[in-house]
Amino acid sequence: MKTKKKELTEYNKIKHEKAVLRKRDIFRTASDEINNLSEQDLKFVGIALYWAEGYKTDIARDVEFVNSDPDMIRLIMRWFRKACKVSEDKFKIRIQIHNPSNITNAVKFWSANTGVSAKQFTKPYIKISPTSKGMVGAIHPHGVCHIRIADTDLLNRIKGWINGMRGPIV
Repeated sequence: MKTKKKELTEYNKIKHEKAVLRKRDIFRTASDEINNLSEQDLKFVGIALYWAEGYKTDIARDVEFVNSDPDMIRLIMRWFRKACKVSEDKFKIRIQIHNPSNITNAVKFWSANTGVSAKQFTKPYIKISPTSKGMVGAIHPHGVCHIRIADTDLLNRIKGWINGMRGPIV
């Protein structure tokens, strides 16, 4: 009985190692399929991201994008700068955070990830959830980054791009 259990354990270990290697190979191959984004690729990726995560209601007057993923924030900032030609002085960043003691670190973190000076950050929004039961900041220790650009023309252009993508897609 011990021999069968030992064999089964060894079999499962080998199977697991093969699965890990296969997963790593698939990941690398898929990652390598994405080369440097062309300007056109960047434009479409940014439009899709804004379509999914940007503020686009009929009452909106500013371009607003909110997310907690630093990689997504860096990508959308690249899009704003390159595809939308937003000048640096137009960016305003607001952090929504649960733990007020993390504000200084959060500003440094998001300033580094947006490339926007801390001077262009507005007063953070501190949101303590009544359901958090004392676990403030556990999920998003740096808070959520809210990018705002006061430019109605740009907002209308982005909405037009989104509308232009709807035709071929839906």
